[in-house]
Amino acid sequence: MSTYEFGDIILTDFHFVDHIGYKKRPGVIISKTAFNKFAGGNLVAMAITSQLDRLRHGENRILDLKSTGLAKASAFKAIITTINELAIYKKLGKLSFHDQKQLRRSLKSIIDLGV
Repeated sequence: MSTYEFGDIILTDFHFVDHIGYKKRPGVIISKTAFNKFAGGNLVAMAITSQLDRLRHGENRILDLKSTGLAKASAFKAIITTINELAIYKKLGKLSFHDQKQLRRSLKSIIDLGV
C-alpha cells in the first residue's frame, strides 16, 4: 500500500520518449491518493526539469522551491509515466498548495479530459 500522494516530489528513473535508455530525475506524483493506495504499488508521475529555457505548452515553473527539496529552479515537464513505488529512490519533498494548483492547470492544458 503506497504512502505517496498527489504533489509529492520524488527521485526516480524516467525513460526517454524513444524508450531507449532512461535518466534519473525528479518527478511529481500526479495520481490521486486513493488510486495510489490500491494500484498495487503503481503510481502516475510527471517529470520535472531544470531547463527552463525550453518550456513548451503546459510546462510551468514551480514557484515555491522551499518545500520541494529541489536544488534549483524547476518546472513541470510534459512527460507522464507510470512507475512502481519500488523504483523510487527517495521522496524529496512536496509541492506547496499554490504549486499543486499550478500542476493541475498544467495537466488540464496537456490532457483533454473533456471537462
